[in-house]
Amino acid sequence: MSVNDPISDFLTRLRNGSEIYRPYVDIPYTKHLETIIKVLKEENFVKDFEIIGEGKSKFLRVHLLYFGRKRAINEMKRLSKLSRRIYAGKRDLGSVTQGPGVAVLSTSQGILTSKQAREKGIGGEVLFIIW
Repeated sequence: MSVNDPISDFLTRLRNGSEIYRPYVDIPYTKHLETIIKVLKEENFVKDFEIIGEGKSKFLRVHLLYFGRKRAINEMKRLSKLSRRIYAGKRDLGSVTQGPGVAVLSTSQGILTSKQAREKGIGGEVLFIIW
């Protein structure tokens, strides 16, 4: 199956799997998605991930994180889309939902959270926000 926007597909799979308390979700592999999942793991939104398969049948198995019956991922929102790109400068990076949320950005130094981008003093394309 061909996917036009792998990031939106990834977010939808995470959201749907989390809503029904699945232990993991499988996502078609791309190096870009692998770096996004690493950032989400550092921010404690996912428990772990692993790369399964070889060649064209490679996929990412993302293990979702729960605290009892409370989900680590409450909501996600895709901001920058294929039809409309959203960029934020270093001065535009504020907090997401007054605290626990983060924005994930694609910057010149790789995929970073809004906190990391503020510390480095750089901006970039705001891919999505998660809380």
